[in-house]
Amino acid sequence: MCLTAGLPACGNDQGESASSDGAATLGTDTNTTTATTSETDTESDSNDTTMSGDGDASTGDGDGDATTGDGDGDATTGDGDGDATTGDGDGDATTGDGDSTTGDGDGDATTGDGDGDATTMTGMGSGMGTGMTGDGDGDGDGDATTGDGDATTGDGDTGDGDTGDGDTSSCGDGVVDASEECDDGANNGNGTSACTDTCTDNVCGDGYNGPGEDCDDGTANGNGQSACKTDCTVTTCGDGYVGGTEECDDMNTTNDDGCDEFCQVEDTQNCGEAQVVVEPTPPNVMLVLDKSLSMFEFTTQDASNNTVSRWNVLWNVVNNVTNAFDGSINFGAQLFPAVQASSNDSFSPPDARTCFTLDSEPPVTVPAGPEEPIAANNAAGVMGAIPVATTLGTDPAGDGATPAYRGLQSAYYHLNDANANDQSLPKYVIFVSDGAANCNENAITTFENSSGGDIFTNYPPVSNEYDTEVETLIAAASSMDNITTYVVGIGIVDYDPGADACTSDADCTAIDPSLECCTGTTGYCTANFCAPSQGTPQDVNAFDEMNKLAVAGGAPQMGGGSSFYDGTDQAALDAAIDAITGQIFTCTLTLNPEPFPIQVDLVTITVDGVAYDTPLASAADCATQDGWYWSNPYSEVTLCGDACDGLKSTGVLDADYGCPGGGG
Repeated sequence: MCLTAGLPACGNDQGESASSDGAATLGTDTNTTTATTSETDTESDSNDTTMSGDGDASTGDGDGDATTGDGDGDATTGDGDGDATTGDGDGDATTGDGDSTTGDGDGDATTGDGDGDATTMTGMGSGMGTGMTGDGDGDGDGDATTGDGDATTGDGDTGDGDTGDGDTSSCGDGVVDASEECDDGANNGNGTSACTDTCTDNVCGDGYNGPGEDCDDGTANGNGQSACKTDCTVTTCGDGYVGGTEECDDMNTTNDDGCDEFCQVEDTQNCGEAQVVVEPTPPNVMLVLDKSLSMFEFTTQDASNNTVSRWNVLWNVVNNVTNAFDGSINFGAQLFPAVQASSNDSFSPPDARTCFTLDSEPPVTVPAGPEEPIAANNAAGVMGAIPVATTLGTDPAGDGATPAYRGLQSAYYHLNDANANDQSLPKYVIFVSDGAANCNENAITTFENSSGGDIFTNYPPVSNEYDTEVETLIAAASSMDNITTYVVGIGIVDYDPGADACTSDADCTAIDPSLECCTGTTGYCTANFCAPSQGTPQDVNAFDEMNKLAVAGGAPQMGGGSSFYDGTDQAALDAAIDAITGQIFTCTLTLNPEPFPIQVDLVTITVDGVAYDTPLASAADCATQDGWYWSNPYSEVTLCGDACDGLKSTGVLDADYGCPGGGG
């Protein structure tokens, strides 16, 4: 008896055909009969040759084709139905189940067997496994073994036509699908996996304590209540973070500093509230000022834009700076030439000479000293030692050449005098001139005039020879005596000597008002070209020479049009001196001792009677606001606006360190 159509061992001499529901119809031979099989369903077709439940040479799948592991009956892998449509698990080419019956997915009108034929619960007969019950066993093969139609498990259930092939995977199944960042299966969220129980990658702050994290309280991290910091590490006393049971944390475990070794606030009486008086170190500064004849010519403008002399402008600027820094800079003044100098050979007494300073006759061994020695709070002394602003060139006080060498030599000697000045203080010179230095010592000669006495009479040749030794002197003071020299020019013209021919002064003043035509008949030049007015060295560009002096002094201007500071009028000169004094004196101060960490929010800075109890947010605010900010938390402060001005005039800062609760 042939039970399965197409089996090689069965006769088929009358021809065979298979119906669409799996029933085989045989011919009319006397040795044949008609049988309705129960094995041709959506997972197996009863064409097995090996008692595996299918009918092909593939082991353990329960279908009827040569494709292993799907349990259907076609050549499509992994769907468990019986058609060429992947992933629906029924038995037709339509996605779903293929008939009007809901829930079996086989393709016929019979409910509940899921095998693909119309026979329900029919026995197999004597040739194919006694005891096999029906065919509607839930796997679509027709035997009592789950999954394929033989005794081998694993093709007709998970992975063939149900979970895993045509369904949707879920978090925790170990399979990462498009909606998941990770999936470690049963390890999700157990603390050892980097995958949370919602299949997302673990990050600090997500509330899941994963690998590499000591803790994770989610949004509570670092809020002061949680013992977990923002980096998912547990807070410990002394780490600077207040969390958990801590009341304070001053980054140490030292007692008696307001926060004890267990990070509990100590009695505020032991906080260390204090008042620190900070007095900046006042530097010694010599003002070396050009008082030559040209400084008294009316060639510049004052603060009201009036045409005034250069000396008038310089006097006002010196008055401003000495009074502004009276309590914080020790000022002195040196003039060159001295008030007694004169351009008149016959001027009496004999000391009234062109290149005279308060020195002995050359060679100078020990300068006699400056007009005003260095002293604290010395604004009045400096202003009383120099000519008043209204001095004119016709006054003997406003006369003479430009003996810069002698003026600087005297200033340097005074700064280095240990008997006069504290040598531990910083030493500076602010050198101000309106032209190139003359009075070269090598060119000076003397003779006896009718009234007796040796005086310098070789003016103008002395005045018109540039003194190259000035640069050497400034450089030596910087390198050997640690004296920084700031160089300031007033009305310095950048011109090429001898380049501009002329026949009259008008040709030169059109170039610059300070130039005149040197005709060769005035006794101080030998050609017709534009040059600075009489008394200035010829064939020398004062602009270039002043640049050299600024570099030699060790403090050239940075970012300007020249290495020296240029003061063409009172506004420019004020700005130049402000920039220099801003480098000499700083409003950035070190607090020693510095406040304890629990006190940093309770620091009040008082300057010149004004208290500033809240620091500015940043250095940028310093340009527009009064007060202070932490320039180096919490050991250094920088004062701004009125606070800085108050420090300049008083030289004293009070820093009050408060305590939590107001204790002392």
